[in-house]
Amino acid sequence: KEDPRFAIGEEIIDEIKEWVDRDIDFQGFIKKDRIFREKNNGYPGPAGYKIFIPMSYGPENKYFKIEDYVEGVNLTNMEELRRRGHDLKAIVSTLASSYLKQIQQGLVHSDVHVGNFRITDDRRIAILDRNFFLEFDERQKNFYISLLGYSIFGNSEQMASTIADHLNIKDRHRIYN
Repeated sequence: KEDPRFAIGEEIIDEIKEWVDRDIDFQGFIKKDRIFREKNNGYPGPAGYKIFIPMSYGPENKYFKIEDYVEGVNLTNMEELRRRGHDLKAIVSTLASSYLKQIQQGLVHSDVHVGNFRITDDRRIAILDRNFFLEFDERQKNFYISLLGYSIFGNSEQMASTIADHLNIKDRHRIYN
């Protein structure tokens, strides 16, 4: 029999596996990417920064896609960004609020790391390498928005309770033990 101490971890891993299986399928990628671009291109942040979504092109198959090249400096090169006069706090703030908006919309760029953001001299923040998207239904959107709020305000007990509710866990002590 399975060890009950690991049940919540197994349930979370099963849910993540379901997302990954769904999201690694390139079929329909170009359509999703166009929707993502329409909803997010030009999203404004502080200090004049805006989200920029470069165009992606087919051929639509499971092996590759092409996207427009964006001239700029990757977020990995913070010293160069500072040298060029960029406001790193404003960039991060723009990205954070953009991702909250993406969660609210239910279509989220899922390859999030500093190498996939390029900052242009005219203060556009390009979101690159949009090979995969997470798609959330209403229940999932509410779940992640709640988790973000609880984590921001340090309410770990409410966060655990929200996770238990989301995973339909009746035996709450499994979360705390």
